[in-house]
Amino acid sequence: SYSCDAAIDLSDLDESLDTLTSLRDGRADSPSDEWLNGMSRSERMRDRLVQCFLEVISLLSRARSHSSAFLGEDGERLGELAREIESHCEAHAEAAQEIEQLLDATY
Repeated sequence: SYSCDAAIDLSDLDESLDTLTSLRDGRADSPSDEWLNGMSRSERMRDRLVQCFLEVISLLSRARSHSSAFLGEDGERLGELAREIESHCEAHAEAAQEIEQLLDATY
């Protein structure tokens, strides 16, 4: 469930970043520091979510081939990643609000 929510958030975040990039490129003046900082935070969040997904996929692959070993250390790591993804989903919701405010400020 968390991974599905995170995948949707990742897609929304990519779409928002594309929109912001298009708006930035279409402006005659330079974007504000707030604008650039918001984009930078969003890009870092997206990169971290992608890293989490890759690690989850790796852990699940190992789990399929070594189910008894998975119950130990790998299972704990998967739980940590699930909590981290949940945290990133919450952070994405906050970033999405910031992006909306930035977009509203340009119109």
